[in-house]
Amino acid sequence: MVYRGKPSPGCASCRARRIKCDQRRPSCSQCLRVGRQCTGYRDLNALRLHDQSDEVASKSIQRAPPSPTPASLTLIRMAVPATDRALAFMFRHYVGDAQADSTTRGQLRFLHALSMESAPALTASVHAVGLAALANIHRSPRLMLEARTEYGHALRATSAALRDACTADSTLAAVALLSMYEIVNCGDSSLIGKWSKHIQGAMKLVRLRGSKQLENPIGLEMFTVLRMQMALDSIYRKAYTPAWLLQLSQEALMHHAPAERALDIFFVYVARVGDFCASLHSTQPDQPHQVISEALDLDTALVNWAMTLGSRWTYTVVRTPPSSDMSSAHRPVYGATYHVYPDSVAALLWNFSRFVRLIIHAVIHGFSTKFAQAPAHAARRTEYATLARQSARIQTQLAEEVCASVPPHLGPEDGFSGTGALRLIWPLFLAGGADGVGAEMKAWIIGCLERIGGAVGIHQAVLMAGLLRRGGHLELWDD
Repeated sequence: MVYRGKPSPGCASCRARRIKCDQRRPSCSQCLRVGRQCTGYRDLNALRLHDQSDEVASKSIQRAPPSPTPASLTLIRMAVPATDRALAFMFRHYVGDAQADSTTRGQLRFLHALSMESAPALTASVHAVGLAALANIHRSPRLMLEARTEYGHALRATSAALRDACTADSTLAAVALLSMYEIVNCGDSSLIGKWSKHIQGAMKLVRLRGSKQLENPIGLEMFTVLRMQMALDSIYRKAYTPAWLLQLSQEALMHHAPAERALDIFFVYVARVGDFCASLHSTQPDQPHQVISEALDLDTALVNWAMTLGSRWTYTVVRTPPSSDMSSAHRPVYGATYHVYPDSVAALLWNFSRFVRLIIHAVIHGFSTKFAQAPAHAARRTEYATLARQSARIQTQLAEEVCASVPPHLGPEDGFSGTGALRLIWPLFLAGGADGVGAEMKAWIIGCLERIGGAVGIHQAVLMAGLLRRGGHLELWDD
């Protein structure tokens, strides 16, 4: 391997024209300006070391004396074990960069700190997730069989760990990965059911680990990641947020730097929205105006909270030139703008704020539409109809903002890392089923979900795309 000097990281067009490339996602400014499809950017680490085996061999042959040619040669293939490929895939697409401020910081970044652990449950869980993802991408029954075998090993090893080391970081990480396996290997019979069971298991461990887990960086990061999944699970099950989880979240705030506390504060609003949905499920409200009023108050609180976010969380809106194929469901940018975020955590925060606001307005629209048509509420029919129209417009705006967040995460095919893709799935799914969203936007969202499923092997995204195509959506309240 030979060092070849410092190559240019720019796209092919900028390199050919010998001009500076700003390497923006999903397309550099030069390509956007002229309406050209950007090819993406090169991996400098791969380019700095260039394989010169053929050149060295040629020179060696020229210097060496001739030797007799053997009658036959034996070709030896060095096969990379499937588990090694699964591990490499996991770290590239789900774990990402180890740096806290990296734009490619994945949801499972805490695995960097646990990579030296020899816990059997953790090892088998990592292999199961990686193999299942590769099996989905390559449509390989053999790899899926290996994934299921590793999943079985992981379940048995995790059961043993729960008896002997239930509060260890590696045990909680293994349970988190078991839930991840159910997202990757999501079956047709349940979009989220099996994942939910593992998350509820993780909740028991988090409660058992208590305040002490927040005192070390690994425990704090795992808590921060799992807390949002617990909230999503509660919303799905229409369950109230446990008081102990709110208390731990308040304690976690004190362990985060002031600039990073927005996630802890935001969780309180997520919990309020979850409890609001749970109340609609547990009781039959007979005063629709009270329900709508509470929902509007929640939405106003979220809007006001977003206005208090500091520069650490500010994103940039980038305008793109008109495309000749604006109606295509496969174009990289929906509409005329896209967002660039400081990092993947900022994108997560904004998209989940849109996610919970979409939930709120789905309730407002549903109740307003239902009671605008009810004879018992004829006196307020005009008011309810107006609220329904306003709510549909807000849902469309929020869905457009979710779409604008997608390009930096997906980008061109050769620049796709996938570290932010996992965090896009639920916001996209809810946006695709939102009231007021037109067929064109819905088709684009379906295309994004299918691409996520195909590129990083998350089968849940494929099932969500199919559900949206059939007119399905997330049921948030009972008729």
